[in-house]
Amino acid sequence: MTLLGRVLKPHGLKGEVRVLPIESGLYRKAVGSVLILRRKHRKLSLKIEKVKRSPRYLIIKFEGINSLEEAEALRGFEIVGKEEKANPVEGKKAVAGGRVLGIVKEVLPIPMNPVVVIETYSGKELLVPMKFCMEKENVLEVNLPPGLEEL
Repeated sequence: MTLLGRVLKPHGLKGEVRVLPIESGLYRKAVGSVLILRRKHRKLSLKIEKVKRSPRYLIIKFEGINSLEEAEALRGFEIVGKEEKANPVEGKKAVAGGRVLGIVKEVLPIPMNPVVVIETYSGKELLVPMKFCMEKENVLEVNLPPGLEEL
């Protein structure tokens, strides 16, 4: 099992927790996904009810955790999962505004902000934060920030 993140503390009064992502695999977990939390000899399986991104953390609301006290009980738990071998976007065409930019070479697993490496057809590498990308059927739709492509 790979360490994906760590529950730091409660966030608010309604059962949300602040999570420090350690691996980029945690970003791909969506509402309805089940996460495995462990601490010493204790394991929990909790389903994500809601997830929000803040600049440095993820704020996650789990089903069945509805109070500050219940969220406090999760403090210090590690979030673990299976190691993901390859990123599903690798090898896809990257498209911006209907124009093909190149092929996704890899995704750099930078905590809190994974980066997509796109190899352009001119041989250059374009680095785009994952938050500007949306995976479609056979392509990665990229919403380039102003001035990024000119670099």
